[in-house]
Amino acid sequence: MHAITRSGWIEVVTGCMFSGKTEELLRRLRRAEIAGQSVAVFSPDVDDRYGETTIGAHSGGRWEARVVPSDGEDVYELFDHLDGEEVVAVDEANFFSNHLVDVCERLAGRRRPARHRRGDRPDVPGRALRAAPPPGGRRGVRR
Repeated sequence: MHAITRSGWIEVVTGCMFSGKTEELLRRLRRAEIAGQSVAVFSPDVDDRYGETTIGAHSGGRWEARVVPSDGEDVYELFDHLDGEEVVAVDEANFFSNHLVDVCERLAGRRRPARHRRGDRPDVPGRALRAAPPPGGRRGVRR
């Protein structure tokens, strides 16, 4: 959390399959713990590839996680499992509904309602990342 503004930030790790996204998340979690920060990790209920309460990378790294429902507004149950942690990580965000965007913005101290693009259904999993605005609020197009 920023000392002056009392707000946090949102970091998104993206990439194609087998590109090391979860390994990067685990690396950041290890760094946070080394820095003495408290950590909470969450995983969607539909992802049990590495065990019901564990996130894992193909390289073998593992971390204990709290399982939260991924459908609709059930993702707000994530708040019930927080106890003042400084770092909150969500693995496999693509399995969550658009409500995950609102959850992340609230955790970062930005109180805005969840948004979605016109034509997208907020109750359909996998839309959350596409609905989230990039930092600065503009979505650029690379050619």
